[in-house]
Amino acid sequence: MDRLQSLFAPVEAFFTRMEARLMPSDELMEILGRIDGWVWGNFLAFILVGTGIFIAWKFRFVQLRRLGHALALVRGKYDDPRDAGDISHFQALTTALSATIGTGNIAGVATAIAAGGPGAVFWMWVTGLLGSGLKFTSCTLGMKYREFDEAGNAAGGPMYYLEHGLGNRWLGSLVKLAVFIGSFFLGRWLTGDLLDAPPPVRILATAGIMALVNLAFWRLSKLWLSSTSQLGARLSPTLERLRFQKWLAWTFALFAAIASFGIGNMIQANSMALPLEESLHIPRSVSGIVFAVLAGMVIIGGIKRIGKVTSKLTPIMSVIYVVGALVILIKNAGMVPEVFRLIFHHAFNPVAAAGGFAGSTVAFAIQHGVARGVFSNESGLGSAPIAHAAAKTKEPVREGLVAMVGPFIDTLLICTMTALVILMSGLWSQVDPSTGAQYDSTILTKVAFEQLLPGMGGAVVSVAIVLFTFSTIIGWSYYGDRSVDYIFGPRGIKVYRWIYILLIPLGAAMKVKLMWTIADITNGLMAFPNLVALIFLSPVVGKMLKDYFSRVQKPLR
Repeated sequence: MDRLQSLFAPVEAFFTRMEARLMPSDELMEILGRIDGWVWGNFLAFILVGTGIFIAWKFRFVQLRRLGHALALVRGKYDDPRDAGDISHFQALTTALSATIGTGNIAGVATAIAAGGPGAVFWMWVTGLLGSGLKFTSCTLGMKYREFDEAGNAAGGPMYYLEHGLGNRWLGSLVKLAVFIGSFFLGRWLTGDLLDAPPPVRILATAGIMALVNLAFWRLSKLWLSSTSQLGARLSPTLERLRFQKWLAWTFALFAAIASFGIGNMIQANSMALPLEESLHIPRSVSGIVFAVLAGMVIIGGIKRIGKVTSKLTPIMSVIYVVGALVILIKNAGMVPEVFRLIFHHAFNPVAAAGGFAGSTVAFAIQHGVARGVFSNESGLGSAPIAHAAAKTKEPVREGLVAMVGPFIDTLLICTMTALVILMSGLWSQVDPSTGAQYDSTILTKVAFEQLLPGMGGAVVSVAIVLFTFSTIIGWSYYGDRSVDYIFGPRGIKVYRWIYILLIPLGAAMKVKLMWTIADITNGLMAFPNLVALIFLSPVVGKMLKDYFSRVQKPLR
């Protein structure tokens, strides 16, 4: 290993110099940091959760009522190989999961607990449950409005249902969205005197004001439309020429393509190379080159090869991590009830400062739990419909039901395993002796596993990080692939794939903070055009859902 390090020492030095040269100014990073904080702040979390509540109410918690049928679909009982598409239901699910199961399940959960306390886990569960409904809606729409190229390859996702589903209704949709956002800020302003009230009371008061404002707008808009039907007919040709829905779709595709290079590629490659360097002393440039070759062999083959690989890799890596956590839970079974008591108690009660933990309010627990739930399963961001649109089926609702299983696995299973081990260890409130600061991020998870499973726990986390990040790189490549195809057409796909592969060793060897921050911003911005479509195309999904279950669904195997 020493010979390998000395051999690649000049390469490592080159990347170190390049990293220093690419370092942006502090002023630019401060500006981008503020934008990033706003994009991923409370407002995005609020509208994502708010949309999740709206979808759950509209479809009567379809994610719970139809979960049994969804699991039967995942097992392939309704698969018909004659249906149009590229991959099976199971492969579509594992491809989407490969992109969402990443370092966030390990580092992100630890950060949420370290900042928000045990109660953050409860709000992460709530967000995961609501996110399942968002996945159902978006992936049903992605399947309904998907298209096929001349070679028979499927392409779908928010860019397609924004363009073809929203149609000329975009102006009315934007007005309604503006009223919805305005009602949020009005509610926050009117409830400003309730700062001493418990957070659930403030949230309910804000939601009540929003409901009243939007109900009043709905009634007034119906009266307005009935009296101005002729004006609407005259405006229709003008709205058609503007084609704003096309620009909205194009914007989403651009955000997704940029995010794929950072969130889906360079950040993951760096997270993958670090544990290999720390544990096995493998130079990061070597890890990057090896994984670029391995990922390239999969990515160049397109969605069919990606589906085949993720259908094996995703279950294997999930089982390795979950089994490692289960061994710890079984060995310490007597502590499990106390851990759940902590979670439920501090979901509604503040946590006092102790050790390295600075203390947390209920509002802080909600903020960090919701943020972790949103970031973990990517519900509402619009990435998963791109993968699920490639599934072989003629029933859009079926793929929506398959997709809604994702958050149950990602957030309610894998994130929960991480959280239980961390809380069981007690390290979440302790100080790391090596740094003098509170345990946080990947270090907290790794040390917690190692403490409760000596000799094996740290290795389980390291292996999981490598597999999780590698699978994310593969999954996100397809999201960027389809986004580039939408913007530039088939001629841009090969160029994109090779750029994506070449960025893997660069991301592994150095931290390009500017690229990371821009990608994080665009990843969050994906949610805004997507939520416009989810809210205003929900009646379309409702009709399809009612039609699907009005017919007898017979298994084919």
